[in-house]
Formats: sequence, structure tokens, C-alpha cells
Amino acid sequence: MIVFVWVFAMFLVDKSYRTVKINTVKANAKSIVENINNDNLGLLLDRIAYESDTCLMIVGEDGTVVYDVGEGQRVCLIHHLSSDGIAEKISLAKIKGSGYLETTVLSEILDEDYSPGDFAGTAPSEEADVLESLLYVELTRAGDGKEYAVILNTVITPVTAVTGTAAFQAVLLTAGILVLSMIVAFAMSKLIASPIESLNRTAKRIAGGKWDVDFQCSGYTEIEELKDTLNYAAGELKELDRYRKELLANVSHDLRTPLTLIKAYSEMMRDIPSENTPENLQTVIDETERLSNLVEDMLNVSNIQSGGRDFKIERFDLAATIGTLLDRHGKLLSGMGYEVRYENKTPLPVMADEQKIVQVVYNLVNNAVNYAGADNLVIVRAFVRDNRFARVEVEDHGAGIDVNILPHIWDRYYKSNKVHRRASVGTGLGLSIVKSVMSAMPGGVYGVDSDEGKGSIFYIELPLSR
Repeated sequence: MIVFVWVFAMFLVDKSYRTVKINTVKANAKSIVENINNDNLGLLLDRIAYESDTCLMIVGEDGTVVYDVGEGQRVCLIHHLSSDGIAEKISLAKIKGSGYLETTVLSEILDEDYSPGDFAGTAPSEEADVLESLLYVELTRAGDGKEYAVILNTVITPVTAVTGTAAFQAVLLTAGILVLSMIVAFAMSKLIASPIESLNRTAKRIAGGKWDVDFQCSGYTEIEELKDTLNYAAGELKELDRYRKELLANVSHDLRTPLTLIKAYSEMMRDIPSENTPENLQTVIDETERLSNLVEDMLNVSNIQSGGRDFKIERFDLAATIGTLLDRHGKLLSGMGYEVRYENKTPLPVMADEQKIVQVVYNLVNNAVNYAGADNLVIVRAFVRDNRFARVEVEDHGAGIDVNILPHIWDRYYKSNKVHRRASVGTGLGLSIVKSVMSAMPGGVYGVDSDEGKGSIFYIELPLSR
């Protein structure tokens, strides 16, 4: 802004002044032409000459000067012209067809013998500004049929007072802009920088591991939105830290039991040869398998949720796939005292990753077994819903799920505080795997309906492939 002000003051004042004066002269000429028949035309000419610092002449077609106004105005060219000179200007206007405009440098009309040293006080310097005079001729015809030439003459070079005023204004504007910029900078620092600094200080506390922080600041809308986002992020980090601690506790718990059994049985078979029986070896094998499954499920959850594993989407019969799974897995569960009942009456063609869907159903069945009721019954249903979806339900008759924790059971590493028997199968990460797989399947849906004391029904859905 300061550069613009000074460019205008130093270089554009002359051009702006020139343009304004030319437009003013033309407008005044038009006004005179329109009032050429007015009896009070002399009053109009006096006012124009006074306000516009303009010399005016109205010359008849015979060369007679009808009106001559402003002879005392500053440097008037037309009063230095002879009758022939004026007639020449009128002839040029006639050749052009009226509206003749001419500019002339006037410095030569000043007395070259002038010297400021010849005068007392502060006298103008002998270096005179080069002035430019504007002469404009407009032809018109009055009501009596006679033709008249309206001649206007004025200086179009800015006077010293104008340029001095522009420079003085530039100084004032520069000072004002500088002061205003300081005020604006201070206000912006309070409005923008201070809230950001406050957010930064609070964010550093999070970096130090202090999760119980609350971002408090006020400002413009974007600052408020950033504050809300950071508070949300802090809450998520706090939850993540809690999940991390729970993961360590859960993994430690899940690893401790099989490791303890493996160590105990191994030491017993080492120290007591008679205990080296197939049954004890099978226990060691089973617990080792449990450890392997736990590690595999943890890797599956991490890979699926991080998008590190590609899915092979293909068409297959979901009902037949589940039947094959339950035929194989149901025998193992039957030997452990559980009954798995499969209810299906129709094929269910779908487009999905068959191996991943098998894993999902496997985890849902194992989850139902772990929380089965006294009847040890798990019911698996596969059917068509709304003639558009293949729906699989896994029902148990256990204690059900508390409504307060129902939204969290799908969360990674979430574990209910409710005491339950140690899982006979599975690793405790099954529902997280279900969520991850079904979220990645085209049109995949998952959910649960549960009543405390009556059991739960976990379900998945996929669009039917026609």
C-alpha cells in the first residue's frame, strides 16, 4: 500500500490531473453549447472560468469576439494569440468537424530575465516548471442561425500546490498505514498467534505422554475447529493408550496360562517318566496350538486393519462353504461337549473373499462357544433376507451382553470386565477380525442383537450375487 501511494504521488498525479482537466474542459464546452441561446449565458461563463481556472471565448462567424471571460486567469494562451491565430484554431476545428483539442508548452512565454535574487523574501526559483496549455474548440449554431466557436483554454500541468499536496498526503498516508499495520499485527497476534501458541503448549503435553489434557482457547472459526479436532485426537490417543495397556494385560494373561501348562507338563514328563503319556503330550500340543492361534490372530487383525493384505473377491456358495466348515469344526466341538446346529435350506451365492468369510464364521462360532449357556448349544442359520442379502446368524444362549458395553465389543483389544470361563477355542480377538473383514467386503454388514440373560445373536450380511 505504501509503494502504491508513493507511485501515485510521484508518477501518476500528473497523468490523473491531465485526464481530469481534459474531461472537465470538454464537459464545460458541452454545457456552453447547450446554453448558447440562454440570455444569462454570461453568468454561466463567469462561473465556469472561476471554478475551472479556465479562459473562455465565444467568437462569431465574422471573427467578432462575443464573450471574453477569464483574461486574468493563470497563463491564458488565447489572450496571447492574435486575431489570425484565433481564426486559425477555428479553421482547424471546422476541418476536424468540431471538438478540436490542442496542447501547447507554455514555458517560453515566461520572462527569461527573471532572477530570484532581485527580490526580497522567499521568491520562486528561476527553474520554472514546464507548463502545458490545453486549447479546446467546439463549434455550434445559435437560434439566430449564426455559427459560433466556443474556445476554452486552461493549464493541464499540475500546479506546484497540487504536487506538493499529493506529496504531503503520501507522507500522511505512509505514517497512517505504518501505524495501522502495527495495530493490525498486534490484533492478529492476539487473535491468531496467541491461541495457536496455547494449542502448541497443550499439544506438547500430549507428546510428553500426558493424555488428560483439554485444549482451551478462543478465536476465529478455524481456531475453534482446530481446538475441537485436537480435543478429539487427544481423546482417541487416550483410548489408544488404554487399549495398548489392555493389550499388554490381555496378551500376558492369554500367554501365561498355556505357557504355564506347557512348562508344567513338560517338567512333569521330564521328572516323572511314568507321566510321559499320550494324553499329557496332547495337552502340550493343544496349548502350543493355542499359542500359535493367538499370534496368528493378532497378526491377522493388524494386517487387515492396516490394509496390508489383498482380498480375493470371487463368487461362491456361502451356504455350502459354511456347511463344509461346520462339518469339520463341529466334530471337534462335539468332542468338547458342544452342539452346533446348522439351519439352511437354500444356496447363497455371494461375491467375497471365501477364505476370509470362513475365518469370520469360524470366529463367530468360537465366540458363541466361549459364551454358550448351560445347554452348550450354538445355532448357525444361513438364509436369504429381503430377497437381496445372504444373512448368517450365530446364536448362543449365554448371559448376553451389557447394553453399556455393546458398542465396544468390536473394538480392537476390547475385553469385557465380565468374568467368564477360559475360552476352550479361539484367542479373544475374533470380533475384531470380524469387524475388519466385513468392513472390507463389498456391501458387507455385521452386527449383534443381545438380551442380558437370554443370549446373543451375531450376524453378517453380504449382497446376493445373481
